[in-house]
Amino acid sequence: MSNEIKMDIGGWLQQGFRLYFSNGQDFLLIFVSMLIATIISVVTFGLLAGPMMAGVLSILLRLVDEKEPRPEISEVFHGFNKFADAFVFSLVWWLVVPFGISMILLFVPLLGPLLAMAAVWAVCTVTMFGMFFIVEEGKTFSTATRKSFDTVKEHFWPLFGLNVVALLITAAGGVVCLIGGLVTAPIYWCVVVFVYRKFFPAQA
Repeated sequence: MSNEIKMDIGGWLQQGFRLYFSNGQDFLLIFVSMLIATIISVVTFGLLAGPMMAGVLSILLRLVDEKEPRPEISEVFHGFNKFADAFVFSLVWWLVVPFGISMILLFVPLLGPLLAMAAVWAVCTVTMFGMFFIVEEGKTFSTATRKSFDTVKEHFWPLFGLNVVALLITAAGGVVCLIGGLVTAPIYWCVVVFVYRKFFPAQA
């Protein structure tokens, strides 16, 4: 991986939007797969969030790489092939650590909520590639985490800014209405998949 990667935040946002919205067939595939993943994650109280998101990311990678045959909705369940590591990764980095940090920082007078939000975004940033490594390279939880940390640390602030913008755009739909939130939910990962591919091009 080169250290000379150009931080094209605007370009990556545009590519993410284009992936999601420019093709009706792709939009439906991404939206429905994310909807299935979200419903199953909610019903299982987040326990299956990791394996389900692993399946969604598998679909996104195939779309970005224009792999044939075209991915199908059923591929959203392929994340169960990486169940243990996807489960632990999501449990630690998407639930336990953000919740623990938030509970601690919320006790800080005045700035508590702001510090908690910034800390959670920072965690999101340094682990943003971890699930991709589990899905694509079959890395273990610890190896995927370490590789994501090592990748992000040299470009932390630009990637932190990208995460904040992408997450705010994703959350904006939920502010408008529930349906809007469901529609915008995949945007974050549609953006991040292009960032991941910039750092780690597809192998021939």
